[in-house]
Amino acid sequence: MLLCIWRCFSVNKIVERYQRKVKDLHSLNTKQIQENTQVKEGDDINITKKLEQLEVSKRKLLGDGLDSCPIEELQQIENQLERSLTKVRARKNQLFREQIETLKEQVINVMLLA
Repeated sequence: MLLCIWRCFSVNKIVERYQRKVKDLHSLNTKQIQENTQVKEGDDINITKKLEQLEVSKRKLLGDGLDSCPIEELQQIENQLERSLTKVRARKNQLFREQIETLKEQVINVMLLA
């Protein structure tokens, strides 16, 4: 009989410890979820701000919203546009050269076949 009581008592202690551990884990998981949610919300805010900054920059590069820009910013925008234009012109010239070479080869091939 004592053995049965001791076993029941021991089992009850084990169940109680298990329930405490489950409660502690649940509490810990809830805290982690809350912390992760706060981090994600912070990331969302940062991404939203960055997107807004990119939109403003895009509008300025397109020539919109320049009324409130100081001279220094306008000069920076102008420099950026000049660098971009230089790249565009270089690419366009490269394509023209390639087309000219292709046309020259076609003329030579036509002349050889004639």
